[in-house]
Amino acid sequence: MLIKTVGAVLIMTSGLFIGISLNKRLTDRVLELKEAADFLVYVKRMIDYEMPLLSDLFSQYDRERTGSVIKTTAVYLKTDYSYEASVHKAFEAAEYSSVLDRKDRDYLCSLFLQLGSSDRESQITLIENALRQIECMTKKAEREKESKSKVYMSVAVYSGAALAILML
Repeated sequence: MLIKTVGAVLIMTSGLFIGISLNKRLTDRVLELKEAADFLVYVKRMIDYEMPLLSDLFSQYDRERTGSVIKTTAVYLKTDYSYEASVHKAFEAAEYSSVLDRKDRDYLCSLFLQLGSSDRESQITLIENALRQIECMTKKAEREKESKSKVYMSVAVYSGAALAILML
């Protein structure tokens, strides 16, 4: 009977951790979108005052929590890849490890590739439009997090409890 009880507790605990993991993934998506917006604000500010190289902007942008795509792009830039190749490689890597969905990744990739491709005023306009778009994407991700996180936690806990009961 002790083994069954321990097994039931382990099953319920694993269900709880699955729910927590799925909830964290939703939270990380929101944080990564906010990080992309913060990076764009930083780029806009730097373009306003001086016209640095994009590789320098990625390398100099250092925050406590740097989004994986931004950090990965900076790493590829440090290994002598071209800017375009670094962005493509960073987003290829993010396809497997990032919490962003496909639409988010595609938008950010095309945005990063467009950075530095025109004059200062056009870049600022591009960034301002992108910030509005990312704000909408972030709000959508937050609404999705609110609705799905409760469902994930409930399903994980109830399925763990159901399996534990069946096992006993």
